[in-house]
Amino acid sequence: MSLETNMSDAFYDPELYSLKIGYAPRFDRIYADRLAGVPAGSTVMELGCGTGDVLLPLARSGIRVIGVDSSADMLGHFERRLREEPADVADRVALVRETLPEVPSTEPVDAVILPNDIVSHLVDDPAVDRLFANIRSALAPDGLVVLDMAEFDVVELGSIAAAPHGLTRPYGFFPYTEDRHLRVEEHVTYDRAAGVADSVMRYEVLESDATVGSVRYRRLRMHPRRAREITLALRLAGFEVTGVEDIGHLLGKQPGGLQDLLIQARPARTTSTAAHAGGI
Repeated sequence: MSLETNMSDAFYDPELYSLKIGYAPRFDRIYADRLAGVPAGSTVMELGCGTGDVLLPLARSGIRVIGVDSSADMLGHFERRLREEPADVADRVALVRETLPEVPSTEPVDAVILPNDIVSHLVDDPAVDRLFANIRSALAPDGLVVLDMAEFDVVELGSIAAAPHGLTRPYGFFPYTEDRHLRVEEHVTYDRAAGVADSVMRYEVLESDATVGSVRYRRLRMHPRRAREITLALRLAGFEVTGVEDIGHLLGKQPGGLQDLLIQARPARTTSTAAHAGGI
């Protein structure tokens, strides 16, 4: 197995993921707020559910949830968390292993959520089109789609592309175990022709005497996009975009840099649907 394959698989390391160091900020509170109006007993599907940070609070509130992820390790971690939940909460959770852009076949769901800029993980535009078409098929006629994204930043990506060997960003030192720490940095390159950013997170495990005991990696390939690319793809898949919101302030971010956006959409009403709703 190649080093590249090892690092790609390591992105889905539940232990490193749970440390919440690097990559996108976590949006669990924002999604809980946006779905506050979803009645108990409704069904919400999350694509890229990871270890359950977004879905578990929804299940505790009485919503049935379907967690979808491509990683058996992440789903396994989620399952272990469920064992610590009351039986009624665990019974409201279904976990499915599937790789985007495919979406599992289920009864129509009331909402589909895509946290943590998961759409950028699809580096090919046709895959994004297929994803939204599949979501459209999975949703109830009055269902809701909510996703977040980091807006394409020309200046930042240009600076990365201009660097001969990419850019390295230090994240700093973090507690790991009782007597060990992590030193974390990210190395990122950007292929301007393909529109793909390749990010490798390096985690050095520092022993109590400050020596490096081991090194672990997480790798993620992303296709940063502009909001208008995402909203156009949604419309082409049969959605009506109902909101595009800057949520940086909700994440405690200072103005400037990448802009974090929350996009909401619903299935577009066809002429026949509108006529039926109007009693014609």
